[in-house]
Amino acid sequence: SNVTDIGEGAFYRCTARTSIAIPKSVIKMSMDAFYDCDSLADVYYEGSEDDWANINVYSGNSNNKPLSRATKHYNYTPKEQ
Repeated sequence: SNVTDIGEGAFYRCTARTSIAIPKSVIKMSMDAFYDCDSLADVYYEGSEDDWANINVYSGNSNNKPLSRATKHYNYTPKEQ
């Protein structure tokens, strides 16, 4: 929950990943963090839609289709493990 930046190329060409949970603490998605993640279908985000809109998303993410076309699930609460 302390992650603030999804680093450059963090999930680069991660073609098998279909979903990801992103904590509300994220304020930045660095360049190409989700580049070529063509199977990414669902993004579970702990914050609101307004919070999501305030994340600094660098190139290679939202304009690269996988992140922008994935279904966003806002106000997601992760299950305790």
